Amino acid sequence: MKIRAKIFWAYLAASCILVVIGTAIFYYSQSVVLLLVFGVCVLVLIAWGGASISNEAMDHLNRSIAESAESDWERPIAPWPHGKDEIGVIAREFENMRLLIKKCRLRVHSEVRAQTKEIAKRETLFEDQQSAILNILDDLEAEKNKLQEEKAKDDAILDNVGDGLIVLDRDARIMVMNVVAQELLGWAASRVVGKQMSEVVKLTNEEGNAVPPAERSFTQALLSGKKVSSSAYFLTRKNKTRFPAAISASPVFFGKKVIGVVNIFHDIAREKAIDRAKTEFVSLASHQLRTPLSAINWYAEMLLAGDVGRVNKEQKEYLDEIYRANKRMVALVSALLNVSRIELGTMAIMPEPTILSELAEDVLNELAHQISLKELRIVKEFRKDVPTMRVDPRLVRVIFQNLLSNAVKYTPAKGKINVSIARKDPDAMIRVEDSGYGIPTAVHPKIFTKLFRADNARERDAEGTGLGLYIVKSIVDQSGGNIWFESAENKGTTFFVTLPLAGMTKREGTKGPEEMTS
Repeated sequence: MKIRAKIFWAYLAASCILVVIGTAIFYYSQSVVLLLVFGVCVLVLIAWGGASISNEAMDHLNRSIAESAESDWERPIAPWPHGKDEIGVIAREFENMRLLIKKCRLRVHSEVRAQTKEIAKRETLFEDQQSAILNILDDLEAEKNKLQEEKAKDDAILDNVGDGLIVLDRDARIMVMNVVAQELLGWAASRVVGKQMSEVVKLTNEEGNAVPPAERSFTQALLSGKKVSSSAYFLTRKNKTRFPAAISASPVFFGKKVIGVVNIFHDIAREKAIDRAKTEFVSLASHQLRTPLSAINWYAEMLLAGDVGRVNKEQKEYLDEIYRANKRMVALVSALLNVSRIELGTMAIMPEPTILSELAEDVLNELAHQISLKELRIVKEFRKDVPTMRVDPRLVRVIFQNLLSNAVKYTPAKGKINVSIARKDPDAMIRVEDSGYGIPTAVHPKIFTKLFRADNARERDAEGTGLGLYIVKSIVDQSGGNIWFESAENKGTTFFVTLPLAGMTKREGTKGPEEMTS
């Protein structure tokens, strides 16, 4: 029953009573004042009753809300028994609010749990990533220490190498210069790293002329991808002084690509001085030997010719052996004299108009007896477009003597020798090809070195000096030409020589070349 209904009935009852009592009072006392006082008292009583009923409803609502709050809004708000009045409406709204709060809390809790789970997952991932990063940093630190250790070892090795060492990149810029190189050249590495090699290290020939970049060892190594060596040049120090150097340039590969070059060099001034002293001694000794050898040769020829009387067969055999041995000695002395003159720079070059084919014919005629004994077939191809050249005929004769005599000597009986002279502008090319024993591939790099003979050559001829091809190459180099060969063991050999059509440059000297009779 609603409060309003109760109040209504209370007012109705009070009104009835008031009317009755008021009528009675008025009837007995005829006093309006008493009637009013009585009515007020009744109204106060009625108001007090209504207020008591409202306070009870509010207390019930407060108590129910407090109990629900204490249960974390799990306990429902108890409805007011008289639920259709205003207090009941308020109670129901509070219950709806509680349900909404509970629903929101459940959603918030669900989202918090989900976010907490995601945060935990991310925290785990972060910890894993942090651990991985720390491991990477540890690995990097270990690699850094390893690289520093390796660098320290490499630096120690480079600094203790007895030769100067300069490492260049593919653009010929200096990357590394060891201590020996710094001492030899007078440059500090910190001042030259990153600069062009040609800007820092000047290279000159024996005459003091600058070597063109294309002819420098490191350039050739970069372009060819092969090791290049030289001992014919001089390096210039920072203070402008220079020293002879043996230089070796080796390409550095990354896969199949050349990415740089390593230059190794050392001062060979002392070696050159020793070589010069030896050469001077050999020259002096050879000169001293020439006179007695010439005398022996002359007397042996006289005895063999019967100028001092007849000799019997046995005596002739002995004299023949003396004559041949003396010839070999004369050839050796001539070769040594030529070597000494070339190395000392005293070999004179006296150019004059010369027809190369005529020199080749002369030398072939000198070898005609050996050619005939071995029944060798000689094929000559002398092109007419080769002009008369200004060369030193004595030097060119030495070239033909060595190449043709070797071809005859190392070609088996009934073999074939091809000799050609052709024009290959700007040079004349001499080509001597034989079908002989060939040169083993393993000794190709040594074939032009002094006193070297291949094993298969020594087995077939013990009389060679090992100086002939060294002398030929020296003459060709000093003439501005080039010499090379193609050969394989038991497949013959072909030598190629080019001489500039412009001819040789005249050079004063004390002696010309000695004729070779090996």
